[in-house]
Order: sequence, then structure tokens, then C-alpha cells
Amino acid sequence: MKGYIMKRKRYGFTVAEVLVTMAVLGVLATILVPTLRSTRPNEEMVMLKKVYYLAGRTVNELINDDQFYTEDEGFADTSRVDYHGQHPEGASKFCELFAARMNLRGASDCTAARSVADGGNFTTADGIVWSLPITTFNGADDARYDILVDVNGLRKGTNRTEFGGTQGAPDRFTISIDKFGRIYVPENGIEQDYLTSNDTTRTYHEFLRRRQH
Repeated sequence: MKGYIMKRKRYGFTVAEVLVTMAVLGVLATILVPTLRSTRPNEEMVMLKKVYYLAGRTVNELINDDQFYTEDEGFADTSRVDYHGQHPEGASKFCELFAARMNLRGASDCTAARSVADGGNFTTADGIVWSLPITTFNGADDARYDILVDVNGLRKGTNRTEFGGTQGAPDRFTISIDKFGRIYVPENGIEQDYLTSNDTTRTYHEFLRRRQH
């Protein structure tokens, strides 16, 4: 019988093959990483747009609901109402009704004004901390009352306002309302820049550079 000579199969890579592969990967990384970075969404901008939408929708629903507020008084109507087994009234009425329409993480606390740094009046399921005006809205018709938010509250990221004296992208923002449900953002602030931009990949520092030129 003729003998058979079995050839040993070679597995693995040679050093030269590994070096060539690493070189190719390095070139691809050099090309792709800047592109990926430039297309990464600005998370704070995206979350602010969400907050603005939620606040606007909720304020509009409340101010136009006759069982809560009269047309003449708007949010200054602090009389007691019955809503889902609760009886909001007085300075906490707006906060309680607003919170009742949110998807909350835990309970709300509208008994007193609370800063976002102290946990706000409630946190929504997406981790946003909300601080609402605890007030009777009894100022002038054009008086503004602030809704403050920390868009990454649970993650405790940068925790900055735009003019807080520290560098870096802010994650705390202000949206204001009047007693008739009109909504405002700070003039010439990052809120206005973010909300009017269609490019969600633009960074905070890019907006700052545009202002300087």
C-alpha cells in the first residue's frame, strides 16, 4: 500500500499579516473617527427640544381646560379643583396639575419651590429633573415664571447653566411662562440657539464661536 503523507494545516497569521492588518485598521480609524464624532448628536440639545415640546404641550392643555382655569385669570385662578383623586389649589396648583400629566419616576413634591440642584419638584422617567414655579401667578400680565430643568439629572453630568461661571456645555436650562400660557426662553441664550437649530450634531462650543464672529 502506498503511504499517504498528511500535510499539516497552518492556522493563525504571520507577523507580517498582523502588521498589515493593524496598519489598515489604523488608516480606517484615522478616516472614520472624526466623521463619527462630527455626526454624534448633541444630547443636551436633543433633550432640551424634548423638554420644550413637553412643557409647551402640557401648558397648552392646562390653560385651555375650563375645569382648571378661567380664560380671564389663566394660571392666576388658584381655586381648588378635583383631578384624579387629588385636589390641587393655591400656589401648588399649577405644579400638581403639570406633574400629573408627566411620566414620573417616583412621586412629585409641589409643596414648596425646589431647585434642580436639590432634586426639583419631580423627576420624569427619562431622568430629567424639573423645578416648577410654586406661585399664585398674581403678578403683572406679562410677568414670567421660570420652569427650570436639568436634562441629565439622574446621571449628574456637568450640572451647569450657560452663565454659571464654569466652562463646558450646560445641561440646565430655563423655560419661562406667563399666566396666560405663553412660553419664552432667554433671549440670546443657548436655549434659543438649540431650539432654532435643525442641526442636532452642532456642539455648544460651535454655537459660541458663531456668536463671536
